[in-house]
This record gives sequence, structure tokens and C-alpha cells, in this order.
Amino acid sequence: MLNGDLVTNSIDRRDCPVCGSAQNEEVLGLNPTPLGDALCSSQTEALALLQYPLSLAMCQLCRHVFVPKAVPPEESYSNYFFSSSKSPGLSDVMETMAKDLWSVSRGEAGDTVVDLGSNDGTFLSAFKALGATVQGVEPSDRQSLLANSIGIPTRNEYFNESVADSISSGMGSPRIITVHNVLANLPDPGRFLRDVRSLASSDTLISVVTGYHPDQFAVNMVDYVYHEHLSYFTACDFRSLAASAGLDVISVRRIPLKGGSIHLLLKPSVGSEHHSSDFMQLLAWETWRDIRSKAFFQELQGRLRANGAWLEEFLSGNATEKIYGYGCSHSVTTLIYLFSLGPTLTGLVDDNQDRQGLYAPGTGLEILSPEVLRNMNHTVLILAWQHDWRITNRLRSLNHNGVVAQFMPFPIVQPSGQP
Repeated sequence: MLNGDLVTNSIDRRDCPVCGSAQNEEVLGLNPTPLGDALCSSQTEALALLQYPLSLAMCQLCRHVFVPKAVPPEESYSNYFFSSSKSPGLSDVMETMAKDLWSVSRGEAGDTVVDLGSNDGTFLSAFKALGATVQGVEPSDRQSLLANSIGIPTRNEYFNESVADSISSGMGSPRIITVHNVLANLPDPGRFLRDVRSLASSDTLISVVTGYHPDQFAVNMVDYVYHEHLSYFTACDFRSLAASAGLDVISVRRIPLKGGSIHLLLKPSVGSEHHSSDFMQLLAWETWRDIRSKAFFQELQGRLRANGAWLEEFLSGNATEKIYGYGCSHSVTTLIYLFSLGPTLTGLVDDNQDRQGLYAPGTGLEILSPEVLRNMNHTVLILAWQHDWRITNRLRSLNHNGVVAQFMPFPIVQPSGQP
């Protein structure tokens, strides 16, 4: 299949978003891809999508890892299909987090919760059920419309100091501000946190969840790398970002969400820097593990090459006529391009009905209902591997009789008839 043109001259070249240094070095090169969630209504449109370079660089000054060539956010979010409510298991995680944050903040009925990057309002719905007054801010037209349609007040715009002032003047300082799975997508996370600080009072609890690359890359989660994810954070990065925003880290924990994430609770600083002991211990661990080095990424590249070699051998020996990839998302697009799977796959299957009948970005693969696999012996390649147990259960319910294989985070083959 043919792909759209490679774009190299119209995307922004970035300095380090943490310290501003212009000195950086590539540590992970991936194949160019189209925007990972740019699903299309026709195969012709999907095949014509532009491709953009994709790689990771490490700042030579502060060692932050980031995408050095960024697609403008307006392009990323103009055709954005990801919905929190449709991501398997995410609603339950959000409900638990909402209850925990409400308890830690000692929230009371009527207290305000502001969610920045609120998507379709799923997270705020959990706070609303606890008695909170809620306000979302979401740049995607599609997702903000969905949120407002279910009664979650949502401003369809990018959060900045002006929006912070408007919310503060209308609602006062929130009890809780949540910034979940947003900070990595921002071209200037330091500026964003300073604007968050301007919205907060001394009693406001600020909750940040984002990918934690030492854990993600340790399990080969390279598919988390795509154009919308601009930064790949460590605790050391947050020490710098918190200092620049006038915030203290009062708690930190590593969580399994999205293959490995970090959950930080912050409050406005009072005087000099003062972080929790668990945060200081994590800083020390990062130094001992030497995760801020080229060697860490060289090890990752070696594991990816091994997985790729296994996949090539498996596919060359596959005897079935049709091979379906299971899953369709940003991360699946990264995997399809990294391992050149487009010409090999018959199509993609996905449980999200909103995606069925559309075509995958760049490859033009049709997205079908898993029902196409019922009572069939087609080979299934699990691409959405974070949900592999859900997928195998689904295949069992369909009485799928073919071979099921996955190559991430490491190779697994399940014999025919045993999904």
C-alpha cells in the first residue's frame, strides 16, 4: 500500500521543554508515521495522510527525553477519536482515583474540581457523583461535545493563564485540579504548570498522572511513543518543573496504568523547596538505575530488534490466508509502522464500535468488528498488548479457532483453538 508524503519542513524543531537547552542527541529512532489516531472514512483518504518523522532525543544538559520535532497540537486534536469512556478498564480506574483524591483533599459537597484535558468527561463524572461542582477544559471539539452532552460543563479550548483567570473569577480556587495523561502532550509543560499554579490556592490539591518512561521502556512499551506524546518523564524532570512552577511534591507513586505511569500530588510551595521523602527516594533510585543514559535506550533497541526478528520468522512461517491485527489506537499505529506490518495484515479488529467501519491511518486497513473472527481459524496478531488478557477472553467467547500471537512485550504464540 502507498502512503502519503513525508513532512519534514513544516513541523516545529524543539529545544528541551524542561530546561530550554538546544543541545540534544537522538536516543531512539522510529519510522515516520501519520498521526496515530487520524482514522478516516475511506481507504483513499487514509492512504493519503501525511507522515511525520518520529524519534526521541535526550537533552544533553538536564537529560530529559522528548520528541524533538513536534506536530502542532491543532493538527493532533482536530480529528481525535480517543474517548476515556471507551478505553477498556479506564472508567473503573478513574472512579477509584476520584474517590481517593476526594478523601485526601477532604472534599465536601459543592467543592470545585477542575480537570484539565478532560476528554469526554468520564473522570469528572466520578467527582460529580461524590458531590463536587465540576469544570472541564478540553481542546478536542468531539470530546468536549460529548462531555457537555452528558452534563459535564466543559470549555472547548486550550488551558492557559487567561482560562485560569476566567475559571478563578467565576468559581474561585478549586479544591482539586487534575492533570491526568495530559502533561506529556504539551509543548511547554513548565508554562502549563505555572498556569495551573495561578489557578490554585494554598489549599488546592494538584494531581498529575503521566507516563513514566523508566517503567514503560523496561517492558518494551515503545508503542507509547507517538506524535501526541511530546515528553517522556522521570521524577528528576518533575523536580525541575515543580521548582519552576512554585510547587512542592507532597506524594508520589508508580502505578501500572498505561504500561507504567507516575502519580504525583502537588501543592503550592511555601518558602523554599520541600518535597516528600518518597519523592526524594525515587530521585535516588533513578540515579542508581542510570535510567538517564544512552545505555538505557541501547538496551531497549536491542530488545526491539530481537522481537522484530521473531515476528519476521513467525510471519514467514504462517500458513493461514488471513492475518488480523487486534486493536486500533495511537500505539497500534506506532507498532504497525515500526515493524512494517501494513502489507501483511488483512485488516484490524477493535471492540470500539465508533472505530468500526473506518480506516487506519496511513495503511488504509479497514477496522472491523471482532465478529469477523467468530468460528474462524484466521491468525490473530495481538497489537493492543496491554489488553492481551481481555482480548484472549474475547476470542474465546467468539470460539475463534486460529493461532493467536503477540510479539510485545515479548513473543507469545497460543496454538490453534486455544485463545
